[in-house]
Amino acid sequence: MFGYTRIFGIAVMALCTSCSFMINGDGNDDDQHTGDEKKQKPVSVAASSLFPFRDNDNWWMYTEQGGNRLRIEISDTISDDNVTYYRVSFMEEMVDTTDDWFMQYSGGTFYGESLTGTYHRFLPSRISTAGDTFTADCRTVTCLWKDSVTCNATEFKRAVILKYSSPIIHGFDTIVLADSIGIVELVDDDGRWTIRYELDSCSINGITQRW
Repeated sequence: MFGYTRIFGIAVMALCTSCSFMINGDGNDDDQHTGDEKKQKPVSVAASSLFPFRDNDNWWMYTEQGGNRLRIEISDTISDDNVTYYRVSFMEEMVDTTDDWFMQYSGGTFYGESLTGTYHRFLPSRISTAGDTFTADCRTVTCLWKDSVTCNATEFKRAVILKYSSPIIHGFDTIVLADSIGIVELVDDDGRWTIRYELDSCSINGITQRW
C-alpha cells in the first residue's frame, strides 16, 4: 500500500512538473479557492500546529480494525540554507517502512519523498474558512475545518479533514489532523475494503498520551 510506484507514476510526474514546489523555489501549489468563501464559516488558524513534527522524539501509533499497526515517527533532521527538513518515517506492520521529508516556511507545510527532490503542499499556512481547496501535485485537496472530530472514541478539538481527489501520501484518501496532536486518522478507500488507521497513542514534545 505504501509503495511509491502506486503513488507517483512516471507519467503523472512528467505531466505535473509545472505544479510542483522545488526546494528554494517560490512554490506553484498555490491555494485554489472555491468561490464560496462568503458562505463559509470564517476561521483563522495557523495550520503549523496541526502537524507538530519539529521534534526528533515525536511519534504516533495507530491501530487498524483488523489489528494491523502503523507507527509514524520523526527520524532525522537536516538544516540547509536556514531551512530545516524533518524525515518522517511511516512504518506499517507486516508491510513496509517508507520515509517522507517535511518542512515549513511562510507558505505552509510541504512534503517530499526525498530530501533534495520535489516538495508539495501538505497544509496551507493558515485555515481561513471552514471549507476550502488547494492543490498538491496537481491533485485537488478539500480542506474541512471542524471544531471537533471523534476518532477511536475520543473527541479531538480543532481539527482539519483533508480529502484528496486521488491519493498522494501513501495511498490515503483522507487524512484527519487535530490541533497540537497531528494526524489522528488515515483512511484508504481504494482497496477491496476500507483501511482505517486510528490514533491510539503519541508522544509530542516529551508528553506521552494514550487513548
